[in-house]
Amino acid sequence: MDIFVARQPIFNKNYKVIGYEILYRSSSINNFNNENLSPEEATIKVLNNVFIQMGIDLITRGKKAFINFPEEIIKNRLPELFSKDVIVVEILENIEPDFSFIESIKLLKNKGYRIAIDDFELVNYKRYFGLLELVDIIKVDFLKNDKKTLALIPRIFNGKNVTILAEKIETLDDFKFAVNSGYELFQGYFFQKPEIISGKSIPVIKKNYFEIIKELNKDEVNFDNIEEIIEKDVSLSYELLRLVNSSIYYKRNDIYSIKQALVFLGYEELKKWIGIMLIKDLVKDKPDELTLTSLARARFCESLAKEIGEKENSILAYFVGLFSMIDVILNRPMKEILDNLMLPERVKESLLEKKGKLWEILNLVIFYEKGDWERVEKYSKIMNIETNLLSKIHFSVWEWLNLLSL
Repeated sequence: MDIFVARQPIFNKNYKVIGYEILYRSSSINNFNNENLSPEEATIKVLNNVFIQMGIDLITRGKKAFINFPEEIIKNRLPELFSKDVIVVEILENIEPDFSFIESIKLLKNKGYRIAIDDFELVNYKRYFGLLELVDIIKVDFLKNDKKTLALIPRIFNGKNVTILAEKIETLDDFKFAVNSGYELFQGYFFQKPEIISGKSIPVIKKNYFEIIKELNKDEVNFDNIEEIIEKDVSLSYELLRLVNSSIYYKRNDIYSIKQALVFLGYEELKKWIGIMLIKDLVKDKPDELTLTSLARARFCESLAKEIGEKENSILAYFVGLFSMIDVILNRPMKEILDNLMLPERVKESLLEKKGKLWEILNLVIFYEKGDWERVEKYSKIMNIETNLLSKIHFSVWEWLNLLSL
């Protein structure tokens, strides 16, 4: 599969390249043409393509990479996964800098990261107050501002230890005006349009899921190995930090490192999470309902196992539910799929041989899902569980799904 990013050089007034802005592209067409992609998703794809797939050295040739980081990603401290010597953290112009965001920027500054603010306009000066003193580079859009304002901005920040960058410089006259007005860095079509760089994606993401499952299935789990796998996968790192800092879990302080996140989650929760991520990845091109049904079954089976005295096997019940639709998702026979999945043998046996306690739990969940109340009554009696308890479990399952923010 082909992957793409665009880079546009940033020059000083002597025409020397000091860095590149890295931009998301989904094809060889030189513009952002995916309207359905959120800023967070675009940034994750850029980071994955640049650092994991292509390699930063190929893209920037030892220069700094200016990368847009949306608010949520900054608050989750994802930039800290990358060297301060390699990236410039670029703040989007639509940010509303509240206390939490400014504290996140202070943490980055204290660790030596350089901060840039994109598309600065003088009308936003008051809104950015408190943030501007932390910024190293202010990028000013030459197409959005009139000449009087463009000339005024460098004078306002004169002596404040900040570099003013003129972007969207399209003519020699623009460049001369910017130099004479006190701008120090320059970017735009006058110098070079964004250059598309393409490469081939390496199918490592699914492999990472299975590597983690393999580690979790060992008699002695090595969390250092799991940490190393996750840190090499930008998407997994982001999703893990997003999960542990969500409202699903109660904690006193936010968690900002992969190691902290792994310790906080523990063995069973981590195993469930990686299963969720695997299912989400497998159903990318399938209806959303398949994801929700798989996760609902997993949680229902887990909860039901605990209620009928099978607490020790609740994690196995979770995986039986989670992978109960894997044949539908992949359009392949169940046996063929499970032979290549590193899952506990009891999970495989339940799904293939269709017998045993875990299979009975799954059957009851499926009958409830379909509204087959006669069989729900029958299986409830076999398992010695009140049918009204099933409705409570069902309600809690959908509460949990809502909290997951899939």
